[in-house]
Amino acid sequence: MLYHSHAYVVAHTLSLIEFVVGAYYVPEAWKVHPDGVWGSLFRLNYRTSTIFAVLTLCFYLIRVAAMVQSGPNFSLLIETEKRDEHVLIESGCYAVLRHPAYFGWFWRTFCSQLIVANPLCFLFHTTATWLFFKDRIPYEESLLVSDDFFGEKYEAYRRGTPVGIPFIS
Repeated sequence: MLYHSHAYVVAHTLSLIEFVVGAYYVPEAWKVHPDGVWGSLFRLNYRTSTIFAVLTLCFYLIRVAAMVQSGPNFSLLIETEKRDEHVLIESGCYAVLRHPAYFGWFWRTFCSQLIVANPLCFLFHTTATWLFFKDRIPYEESLLVSDDFFGEKYEAYRRGTPVGIPFIS
């Protein structure tokens, strides 16, 4: 996934730069304001880092569980032609979330920047990831709802199962 796309490499490079600059060049007094939301949310300490690390791991495990559960149905690339072994999975993770692997990836990205207290990259990564899924999910679902894939069966599944990413229905 390191070479997923140019934007992905840029995002992770900026994250590393922000962390190093913040850790070594920003005075401690500038990093947090005791009364501000950013101060309490982005204060890097054992407790907050541990909470966000556990959440990051949980969301990553949701992604992995979804990938394992979908077996040969899973692909990093959107498949435009249905293969014989393609089936609509509606159990396990997929009974609760329509795109559990995407859900896990989005929320892992969200929490991972909170671990290292990167407020700028937190906004950048969350926005970039959200925009990625805002485009990808409707395109993928337009294929899945077509008669070439699952048609009305997917439409019924889609109506009853949320995505789990804010503002993407």
